Amino acid sequence: QSAKGDLLALRDRALVGVMFHALTRIGAVLGMRVRDFQDEGEKAWLVLLEKGGKECRDYCEQTAKGYLRAYVAAAGFDPRADAPLFQSAPGRKPSLSGLTLGPRSALAMVKRRCREAGISAAIGNHSFRATGATYYIQAGGDVVKLKEMMHHAFVNTTQQYVHAAEKPEASEYARIQA
Repeated sequence: QSAKGDLLALRDRALVGVMFHALTRIGAVLGMRVRDFQDEGEKAWLVLLEKGGKECRDYCEQTAKGYLRAYVAAAGFDPRADAPLFQSAPGRKPSLSGLTLGPRSALAMVKRRCREAGISAAIGNHSFRATGATYYIQAGGDVVKLKEMMHHAFVNTTQQYVHAAEKPEASEYARIQA
């Protein structure tokens, strides 16, 4: 692959990694500035602008942190820069544009990367957030904590993400007494 291809692959992996591991809305991810990835060595943080203009500082999970580190290094970003973190790369230019990657372009990238990986299911930007939430619940996570992680105002909104993951096991039916 070319250097551009490598850089774009790192960008795409970092973007998907943040959506999946941080359970973050695509708008919040695309709105990040380089300085919003706060890498402090052992721990890292994501500064996200959520719905309603609420700024949130969230823990950056280890996998996403590794993806972001690789992308930021390859892009040559100054960690304190105010530039968009996830930038477009229009045409065949060998560098990032300096402009924010738009949601439609992000969706086209997601669909292209899924096709390349042999994933034919209907998938979109929101799919990674929903899948991450489902894995969290299936691993024994708490729906109230998940609500906070996803920055939802109400737990019933969060439950829409995990409805399929919360099917009761047979042992739960045994609790019903005649």
